Amino acid sequence: MNATGDRVDAAMAAVPQDQYVLQPDGLLLPQTTNPALIADMLRLLEVAPDARVLEIGTGSGYSTALLSRLVGPTGSVTSLDVDETLVARARCLLNEPLAEASNVVLVAGDGRADHPAGAPFDCLIAWATGDALPLAWAEQMKVGGVLVAPVQVAPLGHAVAVVRARRRSGDSLVGERLIAGSFVPLSDATPEHWAGPPPHADVVLSAPGSGAAFPPLAEWLSGAWLRTLNGDTDSENAARIRELCRGLSPSCLGPLHTAEDAEAFRAYLLARLPGGLTTAFFAATGQAIGCGNPASLALLSRRGGGLVQAGDDTATRTLARWAEDWRACGQPSFTVLRPLLTRTEQGWAVRAERTAAAETQTRPS
Repeated sequence: MNATGDRVDAAMAAVPQDQYVLQPDGLLLPQTTNPALIADMLRLLEVAPDARVLEIGTGSGYSTALLSRLVGPTGSVTSLDVDETLVARARCLLNEPLAEASNVVLVAGDGRADHPAGAPFDCLIAWATGDALPLAWAEQMKVGGVLVAPVQVAPLGHAVAVVRARRRSGDSLVGERLIAGSFVPLSDATPEHWAGPPPHADVVLSAPGSGAAFPPLAEWLSGAWLRTLNGDTDSENAARIRELCRGLSPSCLGPLHTAEDAEAFRAYLLARLPGGLTTAFFAATGQAIGCGNPASLALLSRRGGGLVQAGDDTATRTLARWAEDWRACGQPSFTVLRPLLTRTEQGWAVRAERTAAAETQTRPS
């Protein structure tokens, strides 16, 4: 393990996670990130002592406390969250003497905007997903600074990965690495609820639950084929897809062998974007990816790779063919694929490159 990894481990050992993520009733704060993913992202960030860090998404304050430890007493952390209640809660926790976080400045506001008071920053980390990386983020970083953030890598629901990018001269960003990981959408307002469908869902099959600490999540499907069903209204499309989804059942014809990595297969599909590619969420499967058409669905659950299917077998056979193609390519994962960044009016769009080139190049705008 490198020195950065050792320092991240030491920070996580020193900061009591429960103090930040547990509510008075003992339940987890909804804005809580898996600590293993936090560690992976902090390692990607490569925070140095004395660094000036911009954090987008204060959340529970746990990651802020970790960053405070990593930058040390001569560094600084500016942390923003759109939710004023969360900022106030984190401020109380981080102001406690044992937190030793006097190097933290908390701000309630839109993380996509400029924050010149702390700029330029050595690095930036975000815990919310945008369709693109906001242009303001690169503009607030030093040349050579590192950015780590979740971002859409395909126009599908939950087609998200975490990217590491580095600022070059002229406010440009170059992509360096991708890892698996997803978060709530980046927004200028506190979400009304956390159980709704993602922004790119094409057909919502059930409404999100409400009233409980962790209400049932909305069920949905996403795919380009759902947007091009000829001659149907949205309501007719939804009715047809609901009828198809009622027939979903487990299958023993999964496309992957026992030892194969379903998350790596997902990364390959998000980079290739074959026709019929579909993402979904069902209570029985959790997040899933697979193949779809108006007569057939085959979805591979991210919970261990189990397959569910409905309709005829065309989608299942297509998904199996995609798996063979993935094997022929050497079973690439996010760590082998490379992020390709393109500057747009909305920000830096990110896509996963299928090549394993030694260095990613940035496309001109």
